Amino acid sequence: MKKVLQYFLFFAGCLGWALPIPAQQMFDYSKREYTHDFKLDVLISYNIPDQEILYKDQLRVLNQTLKAQSTIFLGAFTAKKIKFEKPVDLSNATFSKNANFYEARFDSVVNFSNANFQDLAIFEAVSFRDTVDFSKAVFQKKLLLSDASFAKVATFSGAQLPQHTLLVNVKIKNGAVLDFRKVKQAKILYKIDIRKADVQSMIFDYTKFQIYFDSEYAASELDDYTYMRQAYQQLIKQQEKYGFEAGYHKALTEYKAWKSSIQGYLDGTGETEEKKYKSVLEFFESTNFWKSFWLFTILIIIYVLGIKHRKTIMRAGRTSSALPTPTIPTSPLSPSKTVVLEDEIVQNVKQGTQLWQTYPPDSSDQQADFWTQYERLVRKAKNQR
Repeated sequence: MKKVLQYFLFFAGCLGWALPIPAQQMFDYSKREYTHDFKLDVLISYNIPDQEILYKDQLRVLNQTLKAQSTIFLGAFTAKKIKFEKPVDLSNATFSKNANFYEARFDSVVNFSNANFQDLAIFEAVSFRDTVDFSKAVFQKKLLLSDASFAKVATFSGAQLPQHTLLVNVKIKNGAVLDFRKVKQAKILYKIDIRKADVQSMIFDYTKFQIYFDSEYAASELDDYTYMRQAYQQLIKQQEKYGFEAGYHKALTEYKAWKSSIQGYLDGTGETEEKKYKSVLEFFESTNFWKSFWLFTILIIIYVLGIKHRKTIMRAGRTSSALPTPTIPTSPLSPSKTVVLEDEIVQNVKQGTQLWQTYPPDSSDQQADFWTQYERLVRKAKNQR
């Protein structure tokens, strides 16, 4: 019998070496205190070999249970874009700074009961595929659930909500509900933004809440009025559906007051900035605009050409006025001066003829030159008349 036991242990040891060692089944960070930022993706990389890290739909896969019960996170907690395939237990945890689960996906149950969120609780675009427990959780600053989706019940029984909760575009599927019926009664009303959300699948008494519209999720002005109106209408139906009579009358009264304050915008008689912009855009795209445009363009061209032509005429007038004006004598030349000039020429010619007759010329060339000069002198005298 002893030998049989020895052989069994031997073969079990060999089998243990031959079979792969199972991967870590749980990430347990319970009852600890982290003074620095807690980044779950870094811890996954540190604890799991690179060749075993999985990605799916651009999410890092964590196929181990995450447990951090009663843990204090003094730095920021970050678990963005992680696919949690196993249960997550963060009950009684304290998040001193932002707790960021942006675009995470929870395929199994999630437990945030008694958790204390002292800064932002960011669950935007998170997909909850199983039940979520926020019972008795404390949200001190702001709860962001916009664009999140819920496939099963999410309960907030006994939870202390923050002053502002964003539920914009929250999707609730498969008959699930978002249950706020038993939230802790506060001294002030909890403000919620429920634009484009599936309000009919939320359960809460509106006497504890106040609808508001967060500016961070503002669309165009015209769309905002549409979403606000739809939010009020859905809220009134939801209060009536679940039998919250006081909440129903409160929502109806608020809606009527809000509607009357902006009646012009809702019935089309008023003009928002968005409607003004659309009116201007429609005018620019209309046929009348192009007719007016071409007519205006032609008038501008004619006006410009007219100005240029006028400037040309004025410039020509200034040039002609700048030219020197010839002086016109007011009286004819004195006859005595003309007579004296002719007598002098005749006298000079006579003296020249007498001198020439007494002068013996050396050659015929000299005679020809003399008469040439003589004719020039006569022509000059005639020209001076």
